[in-house]
Amino acid sequence: MTGLMREMTGLERLRNVANAMRGYTVHGGGPLDLELMGIADRIEREHLREVDDISGRDADAIAWVESHGGVKECDRKVEASMEVGDKYTLLRMELGKMLGYDLMGQFDASDEELVEKVGKRLMPEGMEWPCYEDGEPVRIGDEFECWCGETHTVGSVTIREGRSTLNESQPHSFVVSDGPFTAHGKRVKRPAPKVYDADGVEIRVGDTVYAPQYCDVRCTVMEIDFETYGYLVEVENEGGKKFRETPDVFTHQRPVLDADGVPIREGDTVYSIETGEPVTVNCVDGDNPWFGTTAGTIRHCSKFTHRAPVFAADGKPLRVGETVFTVNLGIEGVVERIERQEYDTIVHVRFIGDNDCAMREPSDITHERDSWERLEDDADALLKAESNGKGSYNAANDYCNAHGLGTDGTVWVLMARDLVRRAKKLAERGA
Repeated sequence: MTGLMREMTGLERLRNVANAMRGYTVHGGGPLDLELMGIADRIEREHLREVDDISGRDADAIAWVESHGGVKECDRKVEASMEVGDKYTLLRMELGKMLGYDLMGQFDASDEELVEKVGKRLMPEGMEWPCYEDGEPVRIGDEFECWCGETHTVGSVTIREGRSTLNESQPHSFVVSDGPFTAHGKRVKRPAPKVYDADGVEIRVGDTVYAPQYCDVRCTVMEIDFETYGYLVEVENEGGKKFRETPDVFTHQRPVLDADGVPIREGDTVYSIETGEPVTVNCVDGDNPWFGTTAGTIRHCSKFTHRAPVFAADGKPLRVGETVFTVNLGIEGVVERIERQEYDTIVHVRFIGDNDCAMREPSDITHERDSWERLEDDADALLKAESNGKGSYNAANDYCNAHGLGTDGTVWVLMARDLVRRAKKLAERGA
């Protein structure tokens, strides 16, 4: 019942005192209780007159507020109608007042100044909240790099004069201080960022990774940094060259490289450097130089290239760096570059004794210098094939394929014409 009783008003207390004073008189006057009762009555009359006066003036205002949902709803509507700038100004004024600024004068403190003053008041004198190396405050639930080198989560922060401790009383607590106290550091160190390579494997400093698109076969991770647009991984290749790239450029899996150092991937079409035969890659094993094809065969990566072949006059594919000969005079040279143009292909050859490259069509060069001996062997092939039961037609057909003559028409005629052409060339150069 006590908790439900209404607290007495001042007038009620005054009248209770008056009742308790019965029998007492005022010095030189009448009874004390009557005197006190009269004072209480006068106060009550004056109060009622003020209430009646206020009620008359504010009746319309009260009715308006009630018709619009009450005082709280009206406050909400007023706040919602305020512009962002008005709210910003109001907040600045309130903050300035709490910080002791003279709002009656010119209040021109900058936002930075206000934030700095608030920051100084967040902690008692001589105490500082632990921060990371970039100045950001440590928060419960954050991760940090402990003195043991492992990553731990902040579960508690204990602050004493001159130092603060993360996870105090735990096996891996971390003491932060820039004073005379023994500490693990003046600032808390963030754990190394977790970044992942193209295969989803985490990259760490010291890892061996590969950058296939740069043909950097083997690299060592030197550093991981966060830049404006994301993380960058700095690596050093076996030649001592350093470069930085996004994590998805790298892989921990050693790539399978073709004869030109280009990575071979599933679905690629590659060509034999010996015959020009195209194959489609079906499966690749990172540390295995052999790869599978859609035809079910197993091929070695060093025997294939991604570049479509350009065939010399002898029907064999040309490659940069190999020795070739001109068909007509048998001049020796080295292939420097193969230039594929819109309508034809040009082979740049540096001939022996020349400083500059000469341009030749693929059909003008061959891999072997022609000779009378080779000409005689090719002519005798028809007789040998006939005697061996292979048939002269098959021998002539093989000759036409090997020399890039095609097999349209009569292969004997094509072969015969080519033998005559070669004989004339040999005679011209006096071989």
